[in-house]
Amino acid sequence: MAERKEIKMVVECPTHWPSAYDMLNQAVYLQDAIVAFTSNQPEYANLQLSAVEWEQAKFLRDLLHPFKLCNDCIETTTRPGIDKVFPTYEVLFNELDRISTILQNPTHSDHKWMTAIYPAVVEMKIKLKRYYAKTEHPYVYGNSLILSPKWKLNLFKQDSWEEGSLEKYRDQCRQSYLDDYHYRTDIITDVALSTKRSWEAVVEDDADSDEEYEHLRSHAPENESTTFNEFDHYIGLPIRKQAILAYWRTNVTTFPKLSLMARDCFAVSATGAEVEGQFSRSEQVMRPSQRSLHASTVTDVMTYTDHLRRSQKEVKR
Repeated sequence: MAERKEIKMVVECPTHWPSAYDMLNQAVYLQDAIVAFTSNQPEYANLQLSAVEWEQAKFLRDLLHPFKLCNDCIETTTRPGIDKVFPTYEVLFNELDRISTILQNPTHSDHKWMTAIYPAVVEMKIKLKRYYAKTEHPYVYGNSLILSPKWKLNLFKQDSWEEGSLEKYRDQCRQSYLDDYHYRTDIITDVALSTKRSWEAVVEDDADSDEEYEHLRSHAPENESTTFNEFDHYIGLPIRKQAILAYWRTNVTTFPKLSLMARDCFAVSATGAEVEGQFSRSEQVMRPSQRSLHASTVTDVMTYTDHLRRSQKEVKR
């Protein structure tokens, strides 16, 4: 029997999303030990798994593995970025399509348990589509993906997206920028960074430059501010594989208005998992012997602890 480290079995927990995967993965890892234990204990003989049942456990573990990874990508971070939502849905839908193809393969027709799993996969698709439909109207999902410098419009170019999705989400994001940020005058900008001069500046600098003025005006888009359009400039740049927040922090002078839109988008959390985690961690502060702590004291302790944890991570990097 292969050497195994001492670990306990994992019990499935309905409120812990990847617990089914964790349970199966742990069981498969301990397969030799479980078989040896049930074989040597007569009272557990009826609990022994057959070779086919172990095969089923491994198949189900592999089936759930992508979902486990997607869950960890969203949950095991202090900043579950809203920009991760669409790529995560893309991975999950593609994985369900791949599994469906495997289960419908005639070569697996002798595996009756595979046929039994297929309806469950169909139900998974239906449920996933129901959740995905909720991302249709909150524009923040599409906008945040486009404002991610490593994605921009690339995800919408995939074959799995409906025709016209790229134009739909691009125009939607552009309109959000125009409506809420482009015309704002309360944002300090560096005019030296602008690639276009205002119509007023052209006229004031040279009253005789009517020809130049008419040329510029004839090329101006209708119903749009004559100032530099940061969104169009951003979309025209190559994608950058750079951390999102770092990108917008370093490019705030180039995109003073668009960076404000990015800040508003990325302030939206993709999940409430981190908030739930904060509530769980608060129990470590307010122990039975410390129930008299004031709420502000608990807040200060948790804030300091979180800051210390982040500082330690930065030092390790």
